[in-house]
Amino acid sequence: MYAQGEGVTQNYKFAYVWASLAAAKGNKNGFYNNENAIKNRDIGAKKLSPQQLSEAQDLAAKIQYQIDHPTETQEKQPMEKPKLYKGWIAPEPKIAPPIRDTERKVIVSGTGFIITRDGYILTCHHIIKDANAIKIVIGENTYPAKLVRDDPNNDLALLKINGSFSAIAFSSNRSTKMGQKVFTIGYPNPSLQGVSAKYTEGTINSLTGFQDDLRLYQVSVPVQPGNSGGALLDEYGNILGVIVAMLDAKTTFKISGTLPQNVNYAVKSTYARALLDTLPGISGKLIAPSRSKSNVVDRAQNSTVMVLSYD
Repeated sequence: MYAQGEGVTQNYKFAYVWASLAAAKGNKNGFYNNENAIKNRDIGAKKLSPQQLSEAQDLAAKIQYQIDHPTETQEKQPMEKPKLYKGWIAPEPKIAPPIRDTERKVIVSGTGFIITRDGYILTCHHIIKDANAIKIVIGENTYPAKLVRDDPNNDLALLKINGSFSAIAFSSNRSTKMGQKVFTIGYPNPSLQGVSAKYTEGTINSLTGFQDDLRLYQVSVPVQPGNSGGALLDEYGNILGVIVAMLDAKTTFKISGTLPQNVNYAVKSTYARALLDTLPGISGKLIAPSRSKSNVVDRAQNSTVMVLSYD
């Protein structure tokens, strides 16, 4: 309708938005299978400038969030099973890391990052979806965390702890470039690799993810189970996305007969910002992007946390 200008003014941005939403609705097993919607979405994308495409993705993310949460309040909502990567990610570590609770057992561990100085934290929904209690480890200190808002469809969750902390900023750039250098800091396999933070770096391999999913970046940053929820950062330490998945080797081998070579994904920061926009008080607390490369790894590490989910 919007693409052809039938009954409305021709608008390729709106055409892209509605085709993108239709493609998402046709997603049955964690990935798009609505071929006509995907085709129309991709046609619309080619007719938009990078700025227009970024704005359209932002609008589609906000509309999809409202569709998925029609009666949502700021109270904790019932957790749903994530739909985005079912069967395609290596699971987060199920073995409890060497951090114990006297009454509960760690069932999953992952990574998160602090985005406001008063303790708002972004991470992945699949890390906390089965948790009866969530704790955040920062150095030698452990903090109880509250789930503020979650977005199972994009595998994102927002947590809150009390205190004053170092925070990292979102990039001011609404798009990235293929080949751009990026890095992440996280807590992979803490039972095997230890509980100190680990740094890995790579590049943006593609501006789309699995089966050209426009919500994702494909990155060459090496990640392991436990890296999920970590920030994908640019050379200044600003947030470009959230590490969510690595292409599962066993599943890929069954389908293609080959093993994937360092194929990993991050949800674009646009979708994290859409989640934050549902909480008006947070936007004013976000810090300004950095333009300094000085001590960038140290700054990122100071804002990166381990997320522990307890039974």
